[in-house]
Parts: sequence; structure tokens; C-alpha cells
Amino acid sequence: MLLCLTACTSQQKDAAFSGASVVAGGVAFDALIQSGEVESAVFATELTEAELAKVIAAFDSYALSREVLGEMAKSPEAALSLRGTIQYEHKLIVDAYSDIQSVVSDNWQSYTPVDQSRLKRWQAQAERLEIQYNNFLAAVDSEISADVRYQRILEVLKIVSQLALMAV
Repeated sequence: MLLCLTACTSQQKDAAFSGASVVAGGVAFDALIQSGEVESAVFATELTEAELAKVIAAFDSYALSREVLGEMAKSPEAALSLRGTIQYEHKLIVDAYSDIQSVVSDNWQSYTPVDQSRLKRWQAQAERLEIQYNNFLAAVDSEISADVRYQRILEVLKIVSQLALMAV
């Protein structure tokens, strides 16, 4: 019985630790955007009209997803029924990042070393955040008990809510 309790506690600690990593990673990722550092670096080189439209649409999409998640932050428990919405907003954020990254990659040689450094830092933050997010979901999904799973899902929603509140 002690072994079972230890294993359950270990799984919960894994999920909690992963959740804390997601929050920290999300805050760092978003801070680079909110500071204007990423936007100024992306726009530091001359972009075509199509690239400009793509990047502006991506930043707008990111901002809208932050708003939706911010609204959900007001009631994490009610957000349980909106798990699909959370996954959809996550996909929109990933797609926005990918659109910006593709424009940056196409123009990489045009950026100054300082802007390249800023963009590399943002890219590294995004990659770490995605790994942390996926590890956290795996830790949550590994829970066996339906009650524990409900609590872990609730924890995921609270963490997403915290990220949104910090970002809004």
C-alpha cells in the first residue's frame, strides 16, 4: 500500500513539476513578445507585402488566443468543458509561431547579429515550452484514476489560466 501511495505521489509530483515548468516557460516566451523585442526584431528587415501580412496576421492570432485564454482564466473549473477550445487555442498559437518563424527563416541573412540573437532566444523559448507542454500533458494522461485525472485536467486548466493572466 505504501508503494502505491508513493507511486501516486510520484506521478502527481511529476505532473505538478511539469505544470510549473509550463508556467515558467510560457511566461518567458510571452515576455519576449510583450516586451516588443520579438516584434521589433522580426520587422527589423525589409519584408515583402505578403510576408508582412503573414507576420501581422500571426501576431494578431497570438493576441486573440491570449484573450480567449485570459477569459478562461476567470473560471478554470468551468473551463473543463472547454478542453477542445484550449487545444484549439494552443494550435493557433503554434501556427502563429510557425508562420512568423517561416518568414524569419526566409530572411535570416538580412537580420543583424543582435536581431538574430533575439530571434534565436525566442525560438529556443518556444521549443522548450512546447516540450514542457507535451511532457505535462503526458504526465497528466498517465494518471490512472478518473478522479485523479479530473484533478490533473483541472490543474492543467489552472496553469493555462495563470499563463493567460500573466500575459494579458
